[in-house]
Amino acid sequence: DPVTASPDQTLDDFLDRVAWSSRHTAYPVVADGRALGIIPFRCFSDVPRAEWPTRRVADCMVARDALPTLTADDDLGAAVAALRRSGLGRTLVLDGERLVGLLSISDVARAVA
Repeated sequence: DPVTASPDQTLDDFLDRVAWSSRHTAYPVVADGRALGIIPFRCFSDVPRAEWPTRRVADCMVARDALPTLTADDDLGAAVAALRRSGLGRTLVLDGERLVGLLSISDVARAVA
């Protein structure tokens, strides 16, 4: 059950309600049960602080179309390949368009260890 962001949230609101309490480096973006992308925490350094109250998560997220995705049935090889292609070290795990998980390269490393 990954912590998620809404595409309509302002960056300010997202930080206050989500990021400060969960402290992850990336968050899936979900609307109406559909996975839309991932917002990496590094986007906050790319947006001037004065714009956080007006900029939306959707403005900064990496869209699902630009990410390799996985299903729960994909094997470890497919997961590693997807993570290498993602550029974020994370990828969405989907059931159709519904988010069922977020996988990171560190998750794979822990599982292998």
